[in-house]
Amino acid sequence: MSKVTVTVSPEIWRWVLATVNLPDSDQEQIKKWLNNEEKLALSALEKFSQKTHIPFGYFFLNKPPREKSELFSYRTVSSQNNLTPSRDLYDTFHQMENIQDWTREYITDNGGEKNPFVGSIDQKDSVIDLTTKIRQILDLDARWYIKSKDIPDSFNILRDKISSTGVIFMMNGVVGDDNHRQLNVAEFRAFTLKDDYAPLIFINSMDSKGGQLFSLLHEFVHVGLNTYCLFNLGPFLAKVNSLETLCNAVATEILVPSDVFKKKWRDSTFEMKDKSDALSRYFKCSQELIARRALDFGFLKIADYLTIINIYLNFNQKKKKKK
Repeated sequence: MSKVTVTVSPEIWRWVLATVNLPDSDQEQIKKWLNNEEKLALSALEKFSQKTHIPFGYFFLNKPPREKSELFSYRTVSSQNNLTPSRDLYDTFHQMENIQDWTREYITDNGGEKNPFVGSIDQKDSVIDLTTKIRQILDLDARWYIKSKDIPDSFNILRDKISSTGVIFMMNGVVGDDNHRQLNVAEFRAFTLKDDYAPLIFINSMDSKGGQLFSLLHEFVHVGLNTYCLFNLGPFLAKVNSLETLCNAVATEILVPSDVFKKKWRDSTFEMKDKSDALSRYFKCSQELIARRALDFGFLKIADYLTIINIYLNFNQKKKKKK
């Protein structure tokens, strides 16, 4: 009995190649189907649909589906190479959306009220005012980091305090429980789904510990402003809009208070790189954040800043490969 074969639109195949992180062997197979070098069996397409988690019906469309969401319009840094969200990001977003919907329904069905923190701060406020308000909400003193042992401990402290405000906190490095679908930190570090009753913060655990810590505070500011956020990586010194600049500034001020930082930097007798290391350990944050703080205050030139960043970028890459 001959196999049943099907035809898939070239646009669909190009969409699959752009949105799914496929091994080289699968990419080569798609190109053979795309160029009509091989017939596509219906059974093979069914297996491919299951493997990629793309709904089977999508393969019979003439054009890629419009899986639009307001979230994807809020990338921190635009990237021409990543205008189409990956399948992994889509599926993670929809999973979190389902959790948020269930939580909202549970709260409202049981007579719960809107989360008082959502929308309680204003984008027009100064960085210092917003920092003061968020410290009060989280019951943090200005030098809270002194009581922390290290970056993971600081993350745990802030996570618990943020969760106590009624914000849903979720964290994962894969899609659901599928260890074969790791989330790409180059695509996104974190995101926020705004909601009056059940605001949700998702942290990509594939990020560095320092990156996770910064993202957590950055996203919490977005909750207070009641705005969506898809926090992704961009080139060093990339320009971002005023909203993202504000959220970055508030998160930074909470982690590394400007007055303390200036004094510590000036008093330190270490060389440039060692100074970043020492202050990173003092504030329990990433070396990259310390270097950026020094750049913003004019303590570092751009060339020196980029040198430090590249040193730690290479170090983290080697650390990941070793792990």
